[in-house]
Amino acid sequence: MKTLEQLQASRKRWMTRLVRATNEVAKLDKKIHRLNGKLKATTVLPPEPKATADKLPVVEVSEKVLDIPAQFVRKDEPQLIDKLKAKRPPVDKTKMPLTGNAAKAYLKEQSEAVTARRAKKKLA
Repeated sequence: MKTLEQLQASRKRWMTRLVRATNEVAKLDKKIHRLNGKLKATTVLPPEPKATADKLPVVEVSEKVLDIPAQFVRKDEPQLIDKLKAKRPPVDKTKMPLTGNAAKAYLKEQSEAVTARRAKKKLA
């Protein structure tokens, strides 16, 4: 009869083989799946059209005019959003944002202005 150490060593060897075998089986399954997918994609024919030009269903188009309820009809007065936009100062959309050295100089100028205001408050 084998000893406990021999049994544990044997189990460890078989577990290693089991993991390797399981990984190899998983790889082969993936390859088979890929090949099956490729074969299916190459052998599938385009679907047949469900309706042909002579078998198309006829749809009747009604010329009924839709009535809009009075509460949803817009009046000639400007909308609220238009009034708010009119109050805003105009924006120059062609002006590009500052980049590079110009941006650094602008930030430094703003920082110095803030520092000067803070120093002025402390002195007052």
